[in-house]
Parts: sequence; structure tokens; C-alpha cells
Amino acid sequence: MGIANLPATPTLRPPKNKKRGPSITTESAQSPPEETENWKFNAKFLTALSQWTLQNPEDSFDRILQRVSKAIDAGKDHFNLIPDAPFPARSLIQSLAQIIQLGAKISSAKVEVRNFVMDIQRWVNGLQSSFDKAGKRGFTTRTWSNLAYMRSLIDEICDWAAARLTQSFILISEGLDAIHYGQNQIVHAIENLKKAQYEQLKSILEEQERRRFLEDELRAHAVKNITHDSQNKQPCYPGTRREILNEIQAWINDHSKDTSQNFLWLTGPPGCGKSAIAASIVQECERGNILIQFFVNRNDLNTTNPNSYFQTLTWELLRSSESLEPGLSLEHHLHDVLKRREFSVNTPDCAAELFIEAISKATNDAPQAAVVIIFDGLDETAREHLEDTATLFSQLFARLHDHPNAKVLISSRSEDAILKPFRDAIQNGNIKEIQINTSDSNSCRDVKMVLERRLTKIAMRYNLPSAVWPGDHRLEKLAGRASGLFIWAVTASNYIDMRLRHRGTEILQSVLDQFDNQAMTGINTLYREILEFSYPKVITDQWSFETFRRLLGAIIVLREPMTIGDLGDFLDLRESPEGNRVDVKNFVEHLRTLLMNGSE
Repeated sequence: MGIANLPATPTLRPPKNKKRGPSITTESAQSPPEETENWKFNAKFLTALSQWTLQNPEDSFDRILQRVSKAIDAGKDHFNLIPDAPFPARSLIQSLAQIIQLGAKISSAKVEVRNFVMDIQRWVNGLQSSFDKAGKRGFTTRTWSNLAYMRSLIDEICDWAAARLTQSFILISEGLDAIHYGQNQIVHAIENLKKAQYEQLKSILEEQERRRFLEDELRAHAVKNITHDSQNKQPCYPGTRREILNEIQAWINDHSKDTSQNFLWLTGPPGCGKSAIAASIVQECERGNILIQFFVNRNDLNTTNPNSYFQTLTWELLRSSESLEPGLSLEHHLHDVLKRREFSVNTPDCAAELFIEAISKATNDAPQAAVVIIFDGLDETAREHLEDTATLFSQLFARLHDHPNAKVLISSRSEDAILKPFRDAIQNGNIKEIQINTSDSNSCRDVKMVLERRLTKIAMRYNLPSAVWPGDHRLEKLAGRASGLFIWAVTASNYIDMRLRHRGTEILQSVLDQFDNQAMTGINTLYREILEFSYPKVITDQWSFETFRRLLGAIIVLREPMTIGDLGDFLDLRESPEGNRVDVKNFVEHLRTLLMNGSE
């Protein structure tokens, strides 16, 4: 910048804390002030500029920062792909990127400051050269005096620039320290991640080992297909058995140490709906509780072996508790107990002890929930083991007093093999007993409700006037014949449906008249009536009688159910060696009313 480019009169305001220079004057020449020879740039600025130039050469650090900054700008869209867990890698990298970009901006700013000051230096040098070439000293003196303000302004700019350079250098140093600290943090986080991954892997391997051990000890002895669904045990008809269901629910919800009873025995005659009640309780307790169920079925031999009862109950308890908080705790506990060989699962009594240990732990871990065990059909246990099994159950009745939220429901018929060992526990109050009375008004009301619903469906199927058929009077008689037995109501309605399916509505009145006979009261009489209708030739035809005897006898004595095809192959019944095989499928179709009653 040259002298010719200066304005005639400066328009800049004076800097703060600086005295304004002398005004422009036309006085006669006088000796130039000594400061025209001694005045130089602020030494602090020159020192700071030199220090910055030496420590940050443009061809190394600045260019690196610029390249890194451009790379960061280009890759910002990919930052979200960096995981931020288990340690905050994405947040840390974004912070480091911001520090690097700040360093690049500061570096550029320092270059601009330096260039600006160098421009001032070149302008002053040009001004000094103009002083030296001036022909008249008066002009030089006056000009120098008038530039006092400009000299003060330049000194202030140099002070400002020196401060900026020093601060920028400090910021760069702090930024580098932050980057170094961030690198250390990343290394530390990675080390922590490695440790966490190691611990997590160790925990996974230990959990797998525990699960394999428990599967070998428990699952290998457990029985499959024990739920009410898999055993085709249907719940109560909607609206029926509400009094009994409410009483059982109150027993389940009673967790008071003073009044709670851990065991409940639901008992009653065959066909009164014990299994239906048990299935309904399963459905009502599925939420908010730890629930396991075991439905014994005499037609499924796997479920009638008492050697598998408590192993299965313990395994199912472990599985059911997995979805709740105590699941892992129970798994640890059972693993440790079995590892120490405190209990064995090879005998029923030892397995029962392990079951008590498991249910005690589960109730302690989930004190607000009920641990509910539904064991249906104890009387269907293999006959030779029934009394021993009932005795083993009775020995557990007093073992859960300290766990009021443990609830075990057992349903069965009132057989002597069960009643004898249970009697003392009932008298001592260790078990609650609910006897289903088929003759009370509630049972009769519910059976009538079932009959009405089933007969209404039959009326709709055959386009009968449901408003008048079977009629209130006839319905009352049918309900009376049922004597509170749901199995009678279901079997009778199936029989009526079968007769209408074979002969149509022409026999409607006659089939209903059969039930007017007082002798039709009772399930055994009903069964005989159905058999006589289904196989009318049995009494008069010898081969029909022999077919009936062999097929029905085989079905009754078979320990495990067989398919119709397998039963035909097994018996291979023929009237003569050259004759065709007996149509087993047709024979069984006539028994459908009895074999598929769906009541228990």
C-alpha cells in the first residue's frame, strides 16, 4: 500500500485509552521528532508471530488440519452408523471432529491476522520511504505529526494481533490435548468393552451349562402333553360353576399367613365337571401368576406314571418362572442344589423334596404373585401306585406354611386310596376341601343351562322351532334326569343329535319320549340305551355279538389308545378266513356318542 492511497484526513475514531495525535498544521518546519527514527512494531506481536510460525509451519500442521476437516465434512452423514453403546463411541467421535474443525478454523484465522499485519508493515515501510524522499522538511514534519493518531492505532492493532496469536496457540494446544484425552478415553472404553464382553460371554457359557445340566436332570424325566388343551380337557361352559370358581379364586388370592391354606382338594363323582373346573382355573390364573398344570389322562400312559409327576412339576415350574423376575434366581438355585446332590430326581420321594424346594424358592422370589399348581386327575394314576402317590402328596401338605402364596390344587374322585391319606390333613386344616354336590340347586341350574344351549344348537341345525322345542316342561324333565351330572347332559344331547342324523325329525317325539321314562335317570342307564340303539343285532346275531365283544373289549383293556387302522390290523376280525375284514371305522362311528363325550 503506498502513500498516495492515504486519505487526506483520517476518519478512524481514536482507540480506547490512547491520546489523539496533534492536529494537522501548517506551521514552519521544525526538527522531526526522535520517534520517526525509533518507532517500530510492537515487539510482543513480532515475538508471538515468530513463535507461532516456528511451532505451526504451514506445510505440516495447518494442511493436516484442513485435510482432516474436509474429510469430516464429507463423512458427517455416516456418523449415525457408528454405535453409541455399550460405550458412547459416536458421541466421542463427533466431539473430536468438532475440536479438529475448530483447530482448522483457528489456524486459518491466524494466517489472516498475520497477512493483515504484514500489509500494515508494507504500508508503513512505503510511508517511511516517502518521508525520506520528501524535498521539504516542513512537509515531512507536519505529515509525521499528523500521523501520530495512525501510529497509535497501529500499535493497538499489533497488541490485539499479538493477543489473538497467543490465545490461538493456547486454544490449539488445548484442542490437541483434548484429542489426546479423547484417544485415551476411546482406548479405555475399548478395554472396558472387552472386559464387559468377556464377562458377558462367561455369563452366557455358565447359563448354557446350567441349562444343559437341568435339562439332563429334569427335562429328561418330564412328561410332555400335560396341559388341558393337549389332553382335550375343555373349561366350563360360560356362566356355569361360578360359585365354585369364585371360591377357588378366593383361596388363590388369600396370601395371609394366618388364614392361607396351601393345598385344595377338589373332589366329586365321575362326570360332575372336575376337569372342566380345573381347566377354567388355568385360564383365569394365566396372567400375573406363576402357573403350571398337569392333567392326568388314563388313556395316555405317560401321564399316569407317578415316577414322573414331581420331576415334571419342577421342570414346568422352572419354565413358567422364566418370563418373570425370579426365573434366573430359581435356575441358579436348582442348579446349585442338584450339583451339591442334596436331592435326587430318581425316586418319587426325593423328586417331591426337590419340588418343595423349587416352589419355596419361587414363592420367596415373587412374594406378590401366586405360584399356582393345578394337578388334575390324581385318581387316574396307575392303580398299583395310586395309594403310595396319594400318601406322598399328603406328606407335603404341611411343608409350605411359610409360603402363603404357594397354591396347589388337586382334583380327583373320592376314592379310598386317596381319602385315607388325605383325611388327617383335612382334619388338621392343612388342606381345603371342596366337594361338588351334584344334587344342589347350583349344579342342577348349570346342567339345565348346558342342556338348553346344546339343544338350541340342535334345533337350529335341523330347522326345529327352538321357541317350542324341546319346551320348558321337557327341558325341566331332561335336567332332572341328569341329576346334576354334566356328562349326562352332554351324552344325552349327543344321542339326540345322532338319532336325528340317522332318521330325521320323524323320530323326534319318540326319542324325547325315551327320556320321559324314569329309568333313564343315571349315566349307566343312558349308556345302555345308546349301546342297544347303536348295535341292535348284538342280541340276535352271533357274529355281531362276537364283533361287538372283541372290538369293545379291546378298546376298554388297551393301556394306550390306538388308531382305527392299527386296531383293525391288530385284531384282523373276519367272519370267515376268506371274508373281508370287519369295518372297524363303521363300528367306532356308532360309539362316537360314548367315546367323544368331552365332559371330563
